[in-house]
Amino acid sequence: MLKTESNNSSFLPFFLKTACILFAVLIAFFFSSVYFITAAVPTNSSDGSNYVYLQNDLPEYKSFEVQAITPELEKYFEMQAAEANVKQETLPEIINPTETTTELTTTSTQPPPEKTREFSIPQTTVPPSSAATKSPSTGSIASSPPSAREPGRTVTATNLTATASSAQIKSIVFTTYGFGHGVGMSQQGAMAMARAGRTYAEILLHYYPGCAIAVDANPPAVVRYGGVDYNLTDYLARTAEAEIGRSAAAEAFKAQVAAAYTYAKQRNFANLGPAAHALSSNTPSSGSLNRVRDVLGMASENSKPRPPVLTINGRIAFAPYFASSAGQTTDVTSVWGGSISTHPHLRGAISSPEEVSIRSKSFTLEEFRGFVDAYNKKNPSKAIILGSNPQKWISILSHDGTVNKNAGYIKQIQVGNRVMSGYAFRFELMGLAIRSHCFTLNFA
Repeated sequence: MLKTESNNSSFLPFFLKTACILFAVLIAFFFSSVYFITAAVPTNSSDGSNYVYLQNDLPEYKSFEVQAITPELEKYFEMQAAEANVKQETLPEIINPTETTTELTTTSTQPPPEKTREFSIPQTTVPPSSAATKSPSTGSIASSPPSAREPGRTVTATNLTATASSAQIKSIVFTTYGFGHGVGMSQQGAMAMARAGRTYAEILLHYYPGCAIAVDANPPAVVRYGGVDYNLTDYLARTAEAEIGRSAAAEAFKAQVAAAYTYAKQRNFANLGPAAHALSSNTPSSGSLNRVRDVLGMASENSKPRPPVLTINGRIAFAPYFASSAGQTTDVTSVWGGSISTHPHLRGAISSPEEVSIRSKSFTLEEFRGFVDAYNKKNPSKAIILGSNPQKWISILSHDGTVNKNAGYIKQIQVGNRVMSGYAFRFELMGLAIRSHCFTLNFA
Protein backbone atom coordinates (compact mmCIF):
# COMPACT_ATOMS: atom_id res chain seq x y z
CA MET A 1 0.00 0.00 0.00
CA LEU A 2 2.80 2.35 0.86
CA LYS A 3 4.51 1.36 -2.38
CA THR A 4 1.42 2.21 -4.36
CA GLU A 5 1.17 5.64 -2.71
CA SER A 6 4.85 6.21 -3.51
CA ASN A 7 4.25 5.37 -7.18
CA ASN A 8 1.21 7.70 -7.34
CA SER A 9 3.14 10.53 -5.79
CA SER A 10 6.02 10.13 -8.23
CA PHE A 11 3.63 9.84 -11.20
CA LEU A 12 2.44 13.45 -10.92
CA PRO A 13 5.89 15.10 -11.31
CA PHE A 14 6.64 12.66 -14.15
CA PHE A 15 3.38 13.62 -15.90
CA LEU A 16 4.10 17.32 -15.53
CA LYS A 17 7.60 16.91 -16.92
CA THR A 18 6.30 14.92 -19.87
CA ALA A 19 3.60 17.52 -20.59
CA CYS A 20 6.14 20.34 -20.47
CA ILE A 21 8.43 18.48 -22.87
CA LEU A 22 5.55 17.82 -25.28
CA PHE A 23 4.47 21.47 -25.08
CA ALA A 24 8.02 22.63 -25.80
CA VAL A 25 8.22 20.27 -28.79
CA LEU A 26 4.93 21.63 -30.14
CA ILE A 27 6.12 25.22 -29.73
CA ALA A 28 9.39 24.42 -31.49
CA PHE A 29 7.53 22.65 -34.31
CA PHE A 30 5.19 25.64 -34.74
CA PHE A 31 7.97 28.21 -35.03
CA SER A 32 10.06 25.99 -37.29
CA SER A 33 7.00 25.58 -39.56
CA VAL A 34 6.52 29.31 -39.68
CA TYR A 35 10.19 29.73 -40.51
CA PHE A 36 10.13 27.23 -43.36
CA ILE A 37 6.86 28.57 -44.74
CA THR A 38 8.26 32.09 -44.64
CA ALA A 39 11.52 30.92 -46.18
CA ALA A 40 9.53 29.30 -49.00
CA VAL A 41 8.26 32.74 -49.99
CA PRO A 42 11.12 34.43 -51.85
CA THR A 43 12.24 37.76 -50.45
CA ASN A 44 13.06 38.72 -54.00
CA SER A 45 10.53 38.56 -56.81
CA SER A 46 11.18 36.83 -60.11
CA ASP A 47 12.48 40.05 -61.65
CA GLY A 48 14.89 40.99 -58.87
CA SER A 49 12.76 43.40 -56.85
CA ASN A 50 12.11 43.13 -53.12
CA TYR A 51 8.38 43.45 -53.57
CA VAL A 52 7.23 40.26 -51.81
CA TYR A 53 9.18 41.22 -48.69
CA LEU A 54 7.64 44.69 -48.72
CA GLN A 55 4.14 43.46 -49.52
CA ASN A 56 4.10 41.06 -46.58
CA ASP A 57 4.87 43.97 -44.27
CA LEU A 58 1.85 46.03 -45.26
CA PRO A 59 -0.91 46.64 -42.71
CA GLU A 60 -3.98 44.52 -43.38
CA TYR A 61 -7.53 45.82 -43.32
CA LYS A 62 -10.71 43.78 -43.54
CA SER A 63 -12.91 46.69 -44.52
CA PHE A 64 -12.49 50.13 -46.01
CA GLU A 65 -14.73 53.12 -46.32
CA VAL A 66 -15.66 53.32 -50.00
CA GLN A 67 -16.22 56.85 -51.22
CA ALA A 68 -19.53 57.65 -52.89
CA ILE A 69 -19.32 58.08 -56.66
CA THR A 70 -19.35 61.86 -57.01
CA PRO A 71 -19.92 63.82 -60.24
CA GLU A 72 -16.18 64.37 -60.69
CA LEU A 73 -15.56 60.63 -60.37
CA GLU A 74 -18.24 59.90 -62.96
CA LYS A 75 -16.51 62.35 -65.32
CA TYR A 76 -13.24 60.56 -64.71
CA PHE A 77 -14.71 57.10 -65.32
CA GLU A 78 -16.20 58.31 -68.60
CA MET A 79 -12.99 59.96 -69.74
CA GLN A 80 -10.74 57.10 -68.62
CA ALA A 81 -12.60 54.65 -70.82
CA ALA A 82 -12.42 56.98 -73.81
CA GLU A 83 -8.73 57.69 -73.17
CA ALA A 84 -8.01 53.95 -72.98
CA ASN A 85 -9.57 53.40 -76.40
CA VAL A 86 -7.54 56.22 -77.93
CA LYS A 87 -4.37 55.02 -76.21
CA GLN A 88 -4.77 51.48 -77.53
CA GLU A 89 -4.31 52.82 -81.05
CA THR A 90 -0.89 54.23 -80.12
CA LEU A 91 0.20 51.94 -77.26
CA PRO A 92 3.50 50.80 -78.86
CA GLU A 93 4.41 54.46 -79.31
CA ILE A 94 3.43 55.36 -75.74
CA ILE A 95 5.40 52.59 -74.03
CA ASN A 96 8.52 53.06 -76.15
CA PRO A 97 11.09 54.76 -73.90
CA THR A 98 13.10 56.01 -76.88
CA GLU A 99 10.17 57.86 -78.36
CA THR A 100 11.13 60.68 -80.69
CA THR A 101 8.94 63.70 -81.12
CA THR A 102 8.21 65.80 -84.17
CA GLU A 103 7.00 69.35 -84.13
CA LEU A 104 5.36 71.16 -87.01
CA THR A 105 6.87 74.46 -87.99
CA THR A 106 4.46 77.23 -87.06
CA THR A 107 4.57 80.97 -86.77
CA SER A 108 4.74 80.77 -82.96
CA THR A 109 7.33 82.99 -81.29
CA GLN A 110 7.12 81.37 -77.86
CA PRO A 111 10.31 79.94 -76.31
CA PRO A 112 10.76 76.16 -76.60
CA PRO A 113 9.81 74.08 -73.57
CA GLU A 114 12.41 72.76 -71.19
CA LYS A 115 12.69 69.12 -72.25
CA THR A 116 15.36 68.00 -69.77
CA ARG A 117 13.57 66.73 -66.69
CA GLU A 118 15.15 66.66 -63.27
CA PHE A 119 13.67 63.79 -61.30
CA SER A 120 12.93 64.32 -57.63
CA ILE A 121 10.53 62.90 -55.08
CA PRO A 122 8.87 65.69 -53.13
CA GLN A 123 8.43 65.44 -49.37
CA THR A 124 5.31 63.42 -48.61
CA THR A 125 3.42 62.78 -45.41
CA VAL A 126 2.36 59.16 -45.00
CA PRO A 127 0.70 57.59 -41.95
CA PRO A 128 3.40 55.89 -39.88
CA SER A 129 1.34 52.70 -39.66
CA SER A 130 2.05 51.91 -43.30
CA ALA A 131 5.20 49.86 -43.76
CA ALA A 132 4.88 50.51 -47.47
CA THR A 133 6.45 53.89 -46.94
CA LYS A 134 9.79 52.17 -46.46
CA SER A 135 11.99 50.78 -49.17
CA PRO A 136 13.37 47.28 -48.47
CA SER A 137 16.80 48.38 -49.62
CA THR A 138 17.13 51.75 -47.85
CA GLY A 139 14.45 51.67 -45.17
CA SER A 140 12.89 54.93 -46.27
CA ILE A 141 11.80 56.86 -49.32
CA ALA A 142 14.28 59.47 -50.42
CA SER A 143 12.86 62.95 -50.28
CA SER A 144 13.78 66.23 -51.85
CA PRO A 145 12.29 69.73 -51.93
CA PRO A 146 8.86 70.08 -53.51
CA SER A 147 8.62 70.95 -57.18
CA ALA A 148 8.94 74.57 -58.19
CA ARG A 149 5.38 75.05 -59.33
CA GLU A 150 2.94 75.42 -56.46
CA PRO A 151 -0.19 73.25 -56.46
CA GLY A 152 -3.20 75.11 -57.74
CA ARG A 153 -1.17 77.83 -59.47
CA THR A 154 -3.03 79.80 -62.13
CA VAL A 155 -1.25 81.72 -64.88
CA THR A 156 -3.11 84.26 -66.97
CA ALA A 157 -2.42 83.33 -70.56
CA THR A 158 -0.87 85.66 -73.09
CA ASN A 159 -2.28 84.59 -76.44
CA LEU A 160 -0.13 84.79 -79.51
CA THR A 161 -1.23 86.81 -82.51
CA ALA A 162 -1.12 85.13 -85.89
CA THR A 163 1.18 86.70 -88.43
CA ALA A 164 -1.33 85.99 -91.19
CA SER A 165 -4.38 88.15 -91.72
CA SER A 166 -7.84 86.78 -91.00
CA ALA A 167 -8.46 86.19 -94.68
CA GLN A 168 -5.25 84.17 -95.00
CA ILE A 169 -5.88 81.88 -92.03
CA LYS A 170 -6.69 78.35 -93.20
CA SER A 171 -6.03 76.22 -90.13
CA ILE A 172 -5.57 76.06 -86.34
CA VAL A 173 -2.45 74.34 -85.01
CA PHE A 174 -2.41 72.76 -81.54
CA THR A 175 0.97 71.94 -79.97
CA THR A 176 0.33 69.53 -77.11
CA TYR A 177 2.59 68.48 -74.23
CA GLY A 178 2.16 64.99 -72.78
CA PHE A 179 -0.70 62.58 -73.40
CA GLY A 180 -3.78 62.33 -71.20
CA HIS A 181 -5.58 64.26 -68.50
CA GLY A 182 -2.52 64.88 -66.31
CA VAL A 183 -4.01 63.87 -62.93
CA GLY A 184 -2.43 61.21 -60.70
CA MET A 185 0.16 58.73 -61.98
CA SER A 186 1.95 59.25 -65.27
CA GLN A 187 2.58 55.83 -66.80
CA GLN A 188 5.61 57.06 -68.73
CA GLY A 189 6.87 58.69 -65.53
CA ALA A 190 6.34 55.44 -63.64
CA MET A 191 8.43 53.61 -66.23
CA ALA A 192 11.20 56.20 -65.95
CA MET A 193 11.18 55.83 -62.16
CA ALA A 194 11.26 52.03 -62.46
CA ARG A 195 14.24 52.19 -64.81
CA ALA A 196 15.95 54.41 -62.23
CA GLY A 197 15.54 51.66 -59.61
CA ARG A 198 12.45 52.88 -57.76
CA THR A 199 10.05 50.31 -56.29
CA TYR A 200 6.36 50.10 -57.03
CA ALA A 201 5.60 51.63 -53.61
CA GLU A 202 7.88 54.59 -54.18
CA ILE A 203 6.23 55.20 -57.54
CA LEU A 204 2.73 55.13 -56.07
CA LEU A 205 3.55 57.32 -53.10
CA HIS A 206 5.33 59.79 -55.36
CA TYR A 207 2.31 60.32 -57.60
CA TYR A 208 -0.26 60.00 -54.80
CA PRO A 209 1.43 61.91 -51.93
CA GLY A 210 -0.25 61.57 -48.56
CA CYS A 211 -1.68 58.15 -49.37
CA ALA A 212 -0.88 54.95 -47.51
CA ILE A 213 -0.69 51.46 -48.97
CA ALA A 214 -2.55 48.69 -47.17
CA VAL A 215 -3.54 45.11 -47.92
CA ASP A 216 -7.13 44.24 -48.76
CA ALA A 217 -7.85 41.20 -46.57
CA ASN A 218 -11.07 40.39 -48.43
CA PRO A 219 -10.30 40.49 -52.15
CA PRO A 220 -12.74 38.95 -54.63
CA ALA A 221 -11.76 35.60 -56.10
CA VAL A 222 -13.51 36.49 -59.35
CA VAL A 223 -14.02 39.83 -61.09
CA ARG A 224 -16.73 40.33 -63.71
CA TYR A 225 -15.76 42.51 -66.65
CA GLY A 226 -18.11 43.03 -69.57
CA GLY A 227 -20.24 40.09 -68.47
CA VAL A 228 -17.27 37.68 -68.36
CA ASP A 229 -15.81 36.32 -65.11
CA TYR A 230 -12.02 36.41 -64.63
CA ASN A 231 -10.01 35.23 -61.67
CA LEU A 232 -8.33 38.13 -59.90
CA THR A 233 -4.81 37.56 -61.22
CA ASP A 234 -6.04 37.16 -64.80
CA TYR A 235 -8.18 40.30 -64.54
CA LEU A 236 -5.32 42.41 -63.20
CA ALA A 237 -2.80 41.06 -65.72
CA ARG A 238 -5.15 41.77 -68.64
CA THR A 239 -5.89 45.25 -67.30
CA ALA A 240 -2.22 46.16 -66.79
CA GLU A 241 -1.26 44.84 -70.21
CA ALA A 242 -3.98 46.97 -71.82
CA GLU A 243 -3.15 50.07 -69.79
CA ILE A 244 0.65 50.16 -69.64
CA GLY A 245 1.79 47.27 -71.86
CA ARG A 246 3.34 43.90 -71.04
CA SER A 247 6.81 45.21 -71.94
CA ALA A 248 6.67 47.95 -69.29
CA ALA A 249 9.42 48.02 -66.66
CA ALA A 250 8.59 45.56 -63.87
CA GLU A 251 8.01 47.99 -61.00
CA ALA A 252 5.96 50.30 -63.23
CA PHE A 253 3.81 47.33 -64.24
CA LYS A 254 3.30 46.50 -60.55
CA ALA A 255 2.38 50.10 -59.75
CA GLN A 256 -0.20 49.91 -62.54
CA VAL A 257 -1.60 46.68 -61.05
CA ALA A 258 -2.01 48.33 -57.64
CA ALA A 259 -3.61 51.44 -59.17
CA ALA A 260 -5.96 49.28 -61.24
CA TYR A 261 -6.97 47.26 -58.18
CA THR A 262 -7.61 50.47 -56.24
CA TYR A 263 -9.73 51.76 -59.15
CA ALA A 264 -11.88 48.59 -59.21
CA LYS A 265 -12.11 48.46 -55.41
CA GLN A 266 -13.37 52.04 -55.33
CA ARG A 267 -16.19 50.95 -57.62
CA ASN A 268 -16.87 47.89 -55.45
CA PHE A 269 -15.99 45.82 -58.54
CA ALA A 270 -19.37 46.80 -60.00
CA ASN A 271 -20.18 47.75 -63.60
CA LEU A 272 -16.70 47.00 -64.86
CA GLY A 273 -16.42 46.80 -68.62
CA PRO A 274 -15.19 48.67 -71.70
CA ALA A 275 -17.03 51.77 -70.45
CA ALA A 276 -14.95 51.69 -67.24
CA HIS A 277 -11.41 50.81 -68.34
CA ALA A 278 -9.42 48.83 -70.90
CA LEU A 279 -8.80 45.10 -70.63
CA SER A 280 -6.74 43.01 -73.03
CA SER A 281 -8.63 40.32 -74.95
CA ASN A 282 -5.41 38.33 -75.30
CA THR A 283 -4.26 35.70 -72.83
CA PRO A 284 -1.81 37.37 -70.42
CA SER A 285 1.83 36.43 -70.72
CA SER A 286 3.43 34.29 -68.04
CA GLY A 287 5.65 37.22 -67.17
CA SER A 288 2.65 39.47 -66.56
CA LEU A 289 0.97 36.83 -64.40
CA ASN A 290 4.17 36.39 -62.35
CA ARG A 291 4.37 40.14 -61.78
CA VAL A 292 0.76 40.24 -60.66
CA ARG A 293 1.40 37.38 -58.22
CA ASP A 294 4.38 39.30 -56.88
CA VAL A 295 2.14 42.31 -56.28
CA LEU A 296 -0.50 40.14 -54.61
CA GLY A 297 2.07 38.46 -52.35
CA MET A 298 1.36 35.02 -53.81
CA ALA A 299 4.08 32.36 -53.57
CA SER A 300 2.14 30.25 -56.09
CA GLU A 301 -1.02 30.47 -58.16
CA ASN A 302 -2.88 28.67 -55.35
CA SER A 303 -1.87 31.14 -52.64
CA LYS A 304 -4.39 33.55 -51.20
CA PRO A 305 -3.98 36.99 -52.82
CA ARG A 306 -3.23 39.98 -50.60
CA PRO A 307 -3.66 42.90 -53.01
CA PRO A 308 -2.25 46.32 -52.08
CA VAL A 309 -4.71 49.19 -52.16
CA LEU A 310 -4.15 52.94 -51.90
CA THR A 311 -5.95 54.66 -49.03
CA ILE A 312 -6.33 58.29 -47.99
CA ASN A 313 -7.63 59.26 -44.57
CA GLY A 314 -8.94 55.74 -43.97
CA ARG A 315 -10.85 55.34 -47.22
CA ILE A 316 -10.10 54.03 -50.68
CA ALA A 317 -8.20 56.68 -52.62
CA PHE A 318 -9.24 58.05 -55.99
CA ALA A 319 -6.22 56.90 -58.05
CA PRO A 320 -6.42 58.16 -61.65
CA TYR A 321 -3.58 57.54 -64.09
CA PHE A 322 -2.70 58.65 -67.60
CA ALA A 323 -0.14 58.05 -70.37
CA SER A 324 2.46 60.81 -70.03
CA SER A 325 2.82 64.19 -68.38
CA ALA A 326 3.87 67.61 -69.54
CA GLY A 327 6.62 67.53 -66.91
CA GLN A 328 4.38 67.76 -63.86
CA THR A 329 0.91 66.61 -62.91
CA THR A 330 -2.08 68.93 -62.65
CA ASP A 331 -4.71 69.21 -59.92
CA VAL A 332 -7.96 67.28 -59.97
CA THR A 333 -10.26 70.27 -59.49
CA SER A 334 -9.13 71.92 -62.72
CA VAL A 335 -10.03 68.78 -64.65
CA TRP A 336 -13.11 67.17 -63.11
CA GLY A 337 -14.10 69.67 -60.43
CA GLY A 338 -14.77 68.61 -56.87
CA SER A 339 -12.67 69.67 -53.92
CA ILE A 340 -9.01 69.33 -53.00
CA SER A 341 -10.14 68.59 -49.44
CA THR A 342 -11.81 65.46 -50.82
CA HIS A 343 -8.74 64.46 -52.84
CA PRO A 344 -5.76 66.04 -51.03
CA HIS A 345 -3.36 63.64 -52.77
CA LEU A 346 -4.27 65.06 -56.20
CA ARG A 347 -3.12 68.66 -55.79
CA GLY A 348 -0.89 68.44 -58.83
CA ALA A 349 2.57 69.99 -59.28
CA ILE A 350 4.23 66.58 -58.83
CA SER A 351 7.37 66.33 -60.95
CA SER A 352 7.46 63.52 -63.50
CA PRO A 353 10.80 62.34 -64.91
CA GLU A 354 9.91 61.27 -68.46
CA GLU A 355 10.97 63.32 -71.46
CA VAL A 356 8.01 65.46 -72.45
CA SER A 357 6.29 64.25 -75.60
CA ILE A 358 5.43 67.18 -77.88
CA ARG A 359 3.07 66.86 -80.82
CA SER A 360 1.58 69.39 -83.20
CA LYS A 361 -1.66 68.75 -85.02
CA SER A 362 -3.40 71.00 -87.52
CA PHE A 363 -7.13 71.29 -88.22
CA THR A 364 -8.66 73.24 -91.07
CA LEU A 365 -11.23 75.86 -90.16
CA GLU A 366 -13.91 73.60 -91.63
CA GLU A 367 -12.79 70.71 -89.44
CA PHE A 368 -12.91 72.86 -86.33
CA ARG A 369 -16.37 74.12 -87.27
CA GLY A 370 -17.37 70.46 -87.52
CA PHE A 371 -16.29 69.86 -83.90
CA VAL A 372 -18.29 72.88 -82.79
CA ASP A 373 -21.39 71.78 -84.73
CA ALA A 374 -21.23 68.30 -83.18
CA TYR A 375 -20.83 69.82 -79.72
CA ASN A 376 -23.80 72.14 -80.26
CA LYS A 377 -26.04 69.23 -81.25
CA LYS A 378 -25.20 67.46 -77.99
CA ASN A 379 -25.35 70.63 -75.89
CA PRO A 380 -28.02 72.93 -77.37
CA SER A 381 -28.31 74.92 -74.14
CA LYS A 382 -24.57 75.67 -74.26
CA ALA A 383 -24.27 76.26 -78.00
CA ILE A 384 -21.07 77.90 -79.20
CA ILE A 385 -21.31 80.77 -81.68
CA LEU A 386 -18.22 81.44 -83.79
CA GLY A 387 -17.69 84.86 -85.31
CA SER A 388 -16.31 85.72 -88.73
CA ASN A 389 -12.72 86.23 -87.53
CA PRO A 390 -10.98 82.83 -86.88
CA GLN A 391 -8.36 84.51 -84.69
CA LYS A 392 -11.11 85.19 -82.15
CA TRP A 393 -12.57 81.70 -82.18
CA ILE A 394 -10.27 80.36 -79.44
CA SER A 395 -8.53 82.20 -76.62
CA ILE A 396 -6.64 80.51 -73.74
CA LEU A 397 -7.56 82.41 -70.57
CA SER A 398 -5.51 80.64 -67.87
CA HIS A 399 -3.30 77.63 -67.28
CA ASP A 400 -1.16 76.18 -64.49
CA GLY A 401 2.29 76.99 -65.90
CA THR A 402 3.46 73.37 -66.06
CA VAL A 403 5.72 73.86 -69.09
CA ASN A 404 6.64 77.52 -68.75
CA LYS A 405 4.93 80.88 -68.42
CA ASN A 406 3.40 80.44 -71.88
CA ALA A 407 2.14 76.87 -71.57
CA GLY A 408 0.49 74.61 -69.03
CA TYR A 409 -2.57 72.48 -68.42
CA ILE A 410 -5.37 74.82 -69.41
CA LYS A 411 -7.82 75.82 -66.70
CA GLN A 412 -10.10 78.07 -68.74
CA ILE A 413 -10.42 78.62 -72.46
CA GLN A 414 -12.89 80.73 -74.44
CA VAL A 415 -14.40 79.30 -77.61
CA GLY A 416 -16.58 81.77 -79.43
CA ASN A 417 -19.02 83.07 -76.85
CA ARG A 418 -18.44 80.23 -74.31
CA VAL A 419 -15.87 79.74 -71.56
CA MET A 420 -15.05 76.15 -70.58
CA SER A 421 -12.32 74.17 -68.87
CA GLY A 422 -9.38 72.78 -70.78
CA TYR A 423 -10.62 69.28 -69.99
CA ALA A 424 -14.05 70.05 -71.46
CA PHE A 425 -12.43 71.54 -74.56
CA ARG A 426 -10.34 68.43 -75.23
CA PHE A 427 -12.88 65.81 -74.22
CA GLU A 428 -16.31 67.25 -74.90
CA LEU A 429 -15.59 69.60 -77.80
CA MET A 430 -12.61 68.02 -79.57
CA GLY A 431 -13.52 64.42 -78.74
CA LEU A 432 -9.91 63.63 -77.70
CA ALA A 433 -8.67 64.61 -81.17
CA ILE A 434 -5.72 66.28 -79.41
CA ARG A 435 -3.49 64.39 -76.99
CA SER A 436 -3.62 66.70 -73.98
CA HIS A 437 -5.26 69.86 -72.63
CA CYS A 438 -1.75 71.18 -72.01
CA PHE A 439 -1.25 72.98 -75.32
CA THR A 440 -0.52 76.18 -77.15
CA LEU A 441 -2.32 77.16 -80.34
CA ASN A 442 -1.48 79.03 -83.46
CA PHE A 443 -3.22 80.10 -86.66
CA ALA A 444 -1.74 79.30 -90.04
